[in-house]
Amino acid sequence: NENLFGINIPDSIINRIEKSSNEKLEGRKVCIELIEKYKSIKGVSGIHLMGYKQEDEIASVISYFK
Repeated sequence: NENLFGINIPDSIINRIEKSSNEKLEGRKVCIELIEKYKSIKGVSGIHLMGYKQEDEIASVISYFK
């Protein structure tokens, strides 16, 4: 939470990722789960993804929804 000014990641998500044997994969799973939830909210017409120097990971998440 100290690394991204203005961004607060819940401790439950941080703990989930840190406990995983594959943090990148778990982070991708969290991202996909959150997008699935956001898609169900009326009026949400898109999602903005950012990942500093993580373009391949972002592409992987986008590919999941194609």
